[in-house]
Amino acid sequence: MTQFDFNDPDLVEQKHWALRALDRGLRGQDARLPDSADPALVPSYAVWSLVHGYKSLALEGAIDEDTSDPLTSDVLPAMLRLLDVSPTDRDP
Repeated sequence: MTQFDFNDPDLVEQKHWALRALDRGLRGQDARLPDSADPALVPSYAVWSLVHGYKSLALEGAIDEDTSDPLTSDVLPAMLRLLDVSPTDRDP
């Protein structure tokens, strides 16, 4: 498993960029950029956690898109609905 230096300035900037992009997707493009302690970020942090959890499960092989298991077949579309994005809107 890759170890990251979470204090690396480039990684910190990319993390903030990703959160800002997700937050703007949730709250709108004209939403002001909150600081990291702003309660307005709670939904964005929640969705970010879902995305990372999904990614971790997928990379570990726990999610198989070819399986009819409702957990694996319904999780990503449900997460995308939280972002008001349909699975067909995603890039291939």
